[in-house]
Amino acid sequence: LGRFTAGKGVLEAIAVARQAGLPLQLAAEANDYYREVVAPLVDGTSVVYAGEVRGAAKAALLGGARALLYPVQKPEPFGLVLAEAFACGTPVAALDMGAVSEIVDHDVTGGVYSTLEALVAGLPRVLALDRQVIRTTAVARFGLARMVAAYEAIYLDLLSPAGGPR
Repeated sequence: LGRFTAGKGVLEAIAVARQAGLPLQLAAEANDYYREVVAPLVDGTSVVYAGEVRGAAKAALLGGARALLYPVQKPEPFGLVLAEAFACGTPVAALDMGAVSEIVDHDVTGGVYSTLEALVAGLPRVLALDRQVIRTTAVARFGLARMVAAYEAIYLDLLSPAGGPR
């Protein structure tokens, strides 16, 4: 879900899904990387291309997924799709790259693994996680009230007589 590039790990996601015997849906705008590298692996049954999804369709796809596979190959500073999956109550199985271990609470909101083999082995545990706990955790960490409170704290600190952040 997102963009088709080598760094996003789409080929790795396909390999993980095949090893685990689970179907995989891919959703992003078709680009040259998709057409040249990914499309030949899409069979319409075990690997399905859903096209680009946004808004309610994106929420429905994420909310209906058993898990989000996130085998990124290059470090990312956040990974918005992780928080989006959590907001839908969907667990994440991810490689420990970039900010993943700061976002995914291992055995609470998903699983963080050092190798693809470990990710495949850990999938049953990820799939068994409590989706309500995942959703509640997402709201507490990334919800509107949490974000507003954090911004207010920063602004109040900047306006304090001490003259800014401490």
